[in-house]
Amino acid sequence: MSLNRGIMLTKSKLAFTLAEVLITLGVIGVVSAMTIPSLVGRVNDIKNDAILKEDYALMSQVVKLAESQDVAVEGIIDSASGMKLWFDNYILPNMKTVSVCYETPGCWTSGDTYTMTGSIAPSSQKGIGVGGGIIIFTLPNGSNICIDGWGQGDMKSLFGVETEGSSMTMYVDTNGSKMPNAIGKDIYILCWKNGGFVPAGADLSVNAVEANCSKYSKNSNAGYYCLRHKMLNGWKN
Repeated sequence: MSLNRGIMLTKSKLAFTLAEVLITLGVIGVVSAMTIPSLVGRVNDIKNDAILKEDYALMSQVVKLAESQDVAVEGIIDSASGMKLWFDNYILPNMKTVSVCYETPGCWTSGDTYTMTGSIAPSSQKGIGVGGGIIIFTLPNGSNICIDGWGQGDMKSLFGVETEGSSMTMYVDTNGSKMPNAIGKDIYILCWKNGGFVPAGADLSVNAVEANCSKYSKNSNAGYYCLRHKMLNGWKN
């Protein structure tokens, strides 16, 4: 009789009460809620960075192919019609695209493009892209790219790149039309200078780049230099 009682006591000590199980599940739920979003965010950041590097390399290669055909960007991007002619004849044949839009909807987010502060980016065209006389296209990896020409003054004041005249920018949206559609978060800017692409902010100091890419930035172009910031920090956010 006493032996059976000892076995029963041992079994009862090994069991968990309902309250203990609920508390354990609650702790697991809280920890999961705290860690899973950050893990998902980090995975998305790594994926976006990989696509950004891929697009950067692709566009640099395509432009070199165009130059091998004795075509230079300078002098063509002074007009929307000139840029379209250059794109159709020398860029488009040298790369694969899913879709191409000439300042029309269908290749960019259906909403506006934003800066890091949440304000609408300068020259955003809702549902179309960023700029005027623009060319937008979608790559097989899912990213959207918007090409626009800008004057020398804008290249310096908005994009932090000193050019000898008018130049070109590329807005690279690494996750296509998915949110947040914000420059510095999932959209990054390349600028044309001296026969190649450089990140926006390339001619500014490290401190200026960091200030622009900071969550505390209040400028109208907040986030424009975040590609440069990534590169300075070994492609880390």
